[in-house]
Amino acid sequence: MAVQAFMTLAFIFCLSTLGCISVVLMRYHLRYEIYVIMAACILESLTAFCLLMSIAIFGARCFDRDWLLYPNFNHLSWSFAVAVIADFFIIIVAICLYFEINKARERKRKANTLVMKMDSASSFRSL
Repeated sequence: MAVQAFMTLAFIFCLSTLGCISVVLMRYHLRYEIYVIMAACILESLTAFCLLMSIAIFGARCFDRDWLLYPNFNHLSWSFAVAVIADFFIIIVAICLYFEINKARERKRKANTLVMKMDSASSFRSL
Protein backbone atom coordinates (compact mmCIF):
# COMPACT_ATOMS: atom_id res chain seq x y z
CA MET A 1 0.00 0.00 0.00
CA ALA A 2 2.82 2.43 0.84
CA VAL A 3 4.58 1.71 -2.45
CA GLN A 4 1.44 2.51 -4.42
CA ALA A 5 0.87 5.70 -2.42
CA PHE A 6 4.43 6.91 -2.96
CA MET A 7 4.32 6.07 -6.67
CA THR A 8 1.00 7.90 -7.05
CA LEU A 9 2.39 10.95 -5.29
CA ALA A 10 5.53 10.81 -7.43
CA PHE A 11 3.37 10.70 -10.57
CA ILE A 12 1.28 13.67 -9.42
CA PHE A 13 4.38 15.69 -8.52
CA CYS A 14 6.01 14.81 -11.84
CA LEU A 15 2.97 15.97 -13.83
CA SER A 16 2.87 19.20 -11.82
CA THR A 17 6.55 19.74 -12.58
CA LEU A 18 5.89 19.31 -16.29
CA GLY A 19 3.16 21.94 -16.04
CA CYS A 20 5.53 24.39 -14.36
CA ILE A 21 8.27 23.77 -16.89
CA SER A 22 5.85 24.23 -19.79
CA VAL A 23 4.82 27.63 -18.36
CA VAL A 24 8.48 28.65 -18.29
CA LEU A 25 9.10 27.36 -21.83
CA MET A 26 6.09 29.26 -23.18
CA ARG A 27 7.47 32.40 -21.49
CA TYR A 28 3.95 33.06 -20.21
CA HIS A 29 4.65 34.80 -16.88
CA LEU A 30 8.12 36.27 -17.13
CA ARG A 31 7.68 38.24 -13.91
CA TYR A 32 7.26 35.02 -11.96
CA GLU A 33 9.86 32.96 -13.81
CA ILE A 34 12.07 32.46 -10.75
CA TYR A 35 9.15 31.36 -8.61
CA VAL A 36 7.85 28.95 -11.22
CA ILE A 37 11.29 27.39 -11.66
CA MET A 38 11.61 27.18 -7.88
CA ALA A 39 8.23 25.41 -7.67
CA ALA A 40 9.36 23.01 -10.40
CA CYS A 41 12.58 22.30 -8.50
CA ILE A 42 10.69 21.61 -5.27
CA LEU A 43 8.15 19.39 -7.04
CA GLU A 44 10.90 17.48 -8.82
CA SER A 45 12.70 16.97 -5.51
CA LEU A 46 9.47 15.65 -4.00
CA THR A 47 9.12 13.33 -6.99
CA ALA A 48 12.63 12.01 -6.43
CA PHE A 49 11.96 11.49 -2.71
CA CYS A 50 8.67 9.64 -3.27
CA LEU A 51 10.18 7.46 -5.97
CA LEU A 52 13.20 6.71 -3.80
CA MET A 53 10.95 5.70 -0.89
CA SER A 54 8.87 3.39 -3.07
CA ILE A 55 11.99 1.81 -4.55
CA ALA A 56 13.48 1.31 -1.09
CA ILE A 57 10.31 -0.18 0.38
CA PHE A 58 9.70 -2.50 -2.55
CA GLY A 59 13.33 -3.56 -2.76
CA ALA A 60 13.51 -4.33 0.95
CA ARG A 61 10.20 -6.15 1.23
CA CYS A 62 9.80 -7.92 -2.12
CA PHE A 63 10.85 -11.34 -0.80
CA ASP A 64 8.96 -11.09 2.49
CA ARG A 65 6.18 -13.68 2.74
CA ASP A 66 4.07 -11.41 4.97
CA TRP A 67 4.07 -8.63 2.44
CA LEU A 68 3.45 -10.41 -0.88
CA LEU A 69 2.04 -13.87 -1.36
CA TYR A 70 4.25 -16.50 -2.97
CA PRO A 71 7.62 -14.76 -2.61
CA ASN A 72 9.24 -17.72 -4.41
CA PHE A 73 7.78 -16.36 -7.64
CA ASN A 74 8.64 -12.73 -6.90
CA HIS A 75 11.80 -11.22 -8.27
CA LEU A 76 13.08 -7.77 -9.09
CA SER A 77 12.63 -7.47 -12.83
CA TRP A 78 13.33 -4.88 -15.48
CA SER A 79 10.63 -2.52 -14.19
CA PHE A 80 12.44 -2.16 -10.87
CA ALA A 81 15.66 -1.36 -12.74
CA VAL A 82 13.83 1.23 -14.86
CA ALA A 83 12.46 2.85 -11.69
CA VAL A 84 15.97 3.07 -10.23
CA ILE A 85 17.33 4.62 -13.44
CA ALA A 86 14.37 7.04 -13.60
CA ASP A 87 15.00 8.15 -10.03
CA PHE A 88 18.65 8.79 -10.87
CA PHE A 89 17.65 11.04 -13.80
CA ILE A 90 14.97 12.79 -11.74
CA ILE A 91 17.59 13.70 -9.14
CA ILE A 92 19.80 15.10 -11.93
CA VAL A 93 16.87 17.16 -13.25
CA ALA A 94 16.20 18.57 -9.77
CA ILE A 95 19.84 19.63 -9.50
CA CYS A 96 19.71 21.23 -12.96
CA LEU A 97 16.56 23.13 -11.99
CA TYR A 98 18.33 24.41 -8.87
CA PHE A 99 21.15 25.80 -11.02
CA GLU A 100 18.57 27.27 -13.39
CA ILE A 101 17.08 29.24 -10.49
CA ASN A 102 20.46 30.89 -9.95
CA LYS A 103 20.83 31.63 -13.66
CA ALA A 104 17.33 33.16 -13.80
CA ARG A 105 18.15 35.39 -10.82
CA GLU A 106 21.31 36.55 -12.57
CA ARG A 107 19.40 37.25 -15.80
CA LYS A 108 16.81 39.28 -13.89
CA ARG A 109 19.50 41.23 -12.05
CA LYS A 110 21.27 42.05 -15.32
CA ALA A 111 17.99 43.10 -16.96
CA ASN A 112 17.17 45.40 -14.03
CA THR A 113 20.66 46.90 -14.13
CA LEU A 114 20.32 47.56 -17.85
CA VAL A 115 16.97 49.29 -17.34
CA MET A 116 18.41 51.45 -14.55
CA LYS A 117 21.35 52.45 -16.76
CA MET A 118 18.97 53.40 -19.57
CA ASP A 119 16.81 55.46 -17.20
CA SER A 120 19.78 57.32 -15.77
CA ALA A 121 21.15 58.06 -19.23
CA SER A 122 17.81 59.46 -20.42
CA SER A 123 17.44 61.64 -17.31
CA PHE A 124 20.87 63.21 -17.96
CA ARG A 125 19.88 64.05 -21.54
CA SER A 126 16.77 65.89 -20.43
CA LEU A 127 18.84 68.24 -18.25
